[in-house]
Amino acid sequence: MWNVLQETALTTVELQQTTDIFSWRWGTNGAFSSSSAYKAMFIGETSIPGAKEPWKTRAPNNCRFFFWTLLHGRCWTAARLQKHELQDSNLCALCSQECEHLDHLFMSCVYSREIWFKVMRRWSSPNMAPTSHDRLLRLVATCAQARCQEDAQVF
Repeated sequence: MWNVLQETALTTVELQQTTDIFSWRWGTNGAFSSSSAYKAMFIGETSIPGAKEPWKTRAPNNCRFFFWTLLHGRCWTAARLQKHELQDSNLCALCSQECEHLDHLFMSCVYSREIWFKVMRRWSSPNMAPTSHDRLLRLVATCAQARCQEDAQVF
């Protein structure tokens, strides 16, 4: 079979007597540059919605990093610790009623909801307390946008 395939493939290809042209398809005019190679490495990557917004807020860096890990689902909750066999119980440390996963810990736990309510009430927006991942992303995007507008007013 290999011989037949090789004969067929080689006999159907016709080579032309022209000089080869080297072309980099990710650069301008086919020219290679290190910046185009760097950009080409990220072609087809998936992005997490809202992952850039925490870095645009006025929050301290450790809070920004924590929120970034939250968006990427990398916080060490009791459920995640139990999954990796690092902890026996997966119950929420705050309420001891449900499995401590990210959504519960940061949005649906009764203690978390109370904290969100107090924080949002201070901003005169108690109805804006996040109850889902999407609302949390919108809240951070709003904070990031407000910072951009404040910075624009400074200049």
